[in-house]
Amino acid sequence: MSLNKTSTPFETKLKAVKAYLRTGQSLRKVAGDFGVPYATLGFWVKRYQKGGIDSLKARKVQKRKVSKATEVTVMLLKEQNPALNIDAAQRALKKQGTTISNNGIWQIWKRYGITKRSMHEQIHTLGPATPESKHAIAQAKTLIREKNFRAAARVLNAVPCLSEGTILKQIPEKLLSPRRRLDRLPLEFGTIPFPDFRNKARRIGVLLEKEGFVYSSIFANFLELFALQNMGKPKEQKCVLDQIEKKLCGVKDSILWFHFYAHAVLAYYDALEIHQAFAYLRKCRRLLHRLPAPNYWDLMSALLGTMGYHKEAHMYAERAFRNVKDPAIKARLALRIAIFGLLAKGDYNEAKKMLSKAANVKHKQGLNALFCLGHAFVAFGQGNLVDATKFFRESLEKSYKGELYNRLYATSVGLASVAMALNKKAEASAHLRKYLPLMKKHNLQRELVSLRFLLRDERSFPEGMDQMPAFHLFNLLARAQETGAVGDYRTAVVFAHRHNLIGLLHRMIVFLPESVVHVLERGKQTGLPRALLRFPVFNQAVPVYHVKLLGDVTISKNQQHIRSHLRPKDRAFVTHLALRACASNRSILLDDLYRNFWIESSKPVDRLLHLLARIKSQLKIPRHLLTISSTAREPRLSNRGVYFTTDYNEFEILLTQAKSLERAGEWHFAKRDYIKAFALLRGRPFEKMYDPWSEDMRNAILNKVENDGVHFVKRCLESNNKKEARTVLDKVGRVITDSLDVNKLSDEIKT
Repeated sequence: MSLNKTSTPFETKLKAVKAYLRTGQSLRKVAGDFGVPYATLGFWVKRYQKGGIDSLKARKVQKRKVSKATEVTVMLLKEQNPALNIDAAQRALKKQGTTISNNGIWQIWKRYGITKRSMHEQIHTLGPATPESKHAIAQAKTLIREKNFRAAARVLNAVPCLSEGTILKQIPEKLLSPRRRLDRLPLEFGTIPFPDFRNKARRIGVLLEKEGFVYSSIFANFLELFALQNMGKPKEQKCVLDQIEKKLCGVKDSILWFHFYAHAVLAYYDALEIHQAFAYLRKCRRLLHRLPAPNYWDLMSALLGTMGYHKEAHMYAERAFRNVKDPAIKARLALRIAIFGLLAKGDYNEAKKMLSKAANVKHKQGLNALFCLGHAFVAFGQGNLVDATKFFRESLEKSYKGELYNRLYATSVGLASVAMALNKKAEASAHLRKYLPLMKKHNLQRELVSLRFLLRDERSFPEGMDQMPAFHLFNLLARAQETGAVGDYRTAVVFAHRHNLIGLLHRMIVFLPESVVHVLERGKQTGLPRALLRFPVFNQAVPVYHVKLLGDVTISKNQQHIRSHLRPKDRAFVTHLALRACASNRSILLDDLYRNFWIESSKPVDRLLHLLARIKSQLKIPRHLLTISSTAREPRLSNRGVYFTTDYNEFEILLTQAKSLERAGEWHFAKRDYIKAFALLRGRPFEKMYDPWSEDMRNAILNKVENDGVHFVKRCLESNNKKEARTVLDKVGRVITDSLDVNKLSDEIKT
């Protein structure tokens, strides 16, 4: 939504012409390399051959002034009838007794920003910088410094078109005209919740139409579509698309139509009207030949990636990345290449490098959550379930109100894939089923179908979905699961390679593990990385321990309770291990352990060895999976293949989900997650554990329990829901007995 230059620099023109004359390549090829229409390049070549270098330089045109009234009349002709061309406008003006040249009409429309724009610009309402607009902005800045906002607004409202809109953010919105409000609105994209942005865009569009600015109202409609797309509202998108299509009837503008078709693809895809989505995608492909510019390669990449055509999406994203210089745009494109290209392809090392180039987006609404999701996919593909869980949770924490439902879907599937990798099928099913009612409530059909398919509640996709690569891969994997045939599994793997979907296969295969187990049992190659084959879901011999530490410590192995008689220090050590070295390749420095558990001992090594022997015996941990590495520069206790999970991890995830739902206004669903989180409290954590690390963790957990518990109870009391407030407060009160806030709320509930 930023303004780029509107005319091609002389140096670029000269380079393009010389490249064409020197290489002998076609006009289309050279024009594509320089991002200009081939007809324009042909015009430059003719001028150069006829008049030399000077003919390519911009020529000053003597402008003939027209009255302000005539200018407004010419502008309104286009605003009220977007399909009007210059010849038709001239005929209409002649009937009114006004004579003006074609160039004069075009110059007026250009001043007001209502002409066809350069393909190198983003879709926006700003226009070229003119002496008039520069003077107005300078004058407005002076008035703003004097706190005379009303006068500054009058100056800016009178300008036909602004070249940049940042100054508008310093003026109260109510003082601005609808046209200036439209200029200001893109600056708020990503800074306010999407529903608020959508409502603003709709109100501005209505005001513009009432004042006869139909052409400008199209841009307000497009901004509304941007918000609805991020909110996952296909039904509302289609309504706005209908409005735009009526206004664009007869308009010959490839740029506006490309954006229209692009939004239509996404809306109909989300509504599962697949055939219609494909029809609009074909129209985008045809128009793209007229728009050889990074803006449109970027947008085409997004469309193809969303539809599951990751190979082609990667190609367009890389083409755009090579041809832009703006660091912010390059960072966004790097994120797209990582998500739609490298991660889909399963190239995790390259994806990690590309995500480092996209680091600038991690603080931007709409992109920061996707950035975390990318890191979660990298971690999962490399077998790092701990970091995958952390990044899935961060993705949800950084999601905003409007985009939350899409992120809830992504994180619930992500957390379910982690649970499945750990062979916790019941937990994975709970993650997938948890938000089915929420998806149904908001009519997120695509997400509903995907969740039901992963749950195996549905065995086939709606008509048309199977022709999309990602969903076709799901079907192939499901068939391999049902038949157990090695050939069917290989067909799925070959298809995934052909369509750059290996990364998706890695994330989905844990939901259909029998297909891999059948191949392994026959001694055949699975095509999966070793890191994934070490997951407990594929290797039942890998132990998975669950440590409940939010109360008396209890331990289970592979979902079977272990009757152990651990000493207090042993229990402290197990919880320490479960939270700090909870998966393969994780380790703890021996010096850290010595300082924490045996700071006064003269032989801490012997004590550690005896403790490890007891724990391995009690918990039945294979010797080789928990070892002391003394070859490294700093000796460590290394985890060689044991997985530990804790109820504290569950507690954190539930609170993150609850807070995200609360931000979205879904208190009914948020309340359930809060209650489930506090139900995990069975007593004071780390009871009778007096080592420094345990005491610090106890204080951190109790502080979190107190803050979130008090917050939940206050929210319940606001809605006069004392029963659930009392239930949670009793839980929190038993764990934290000396909290003033908790005691105060207890007294309030009793009265």
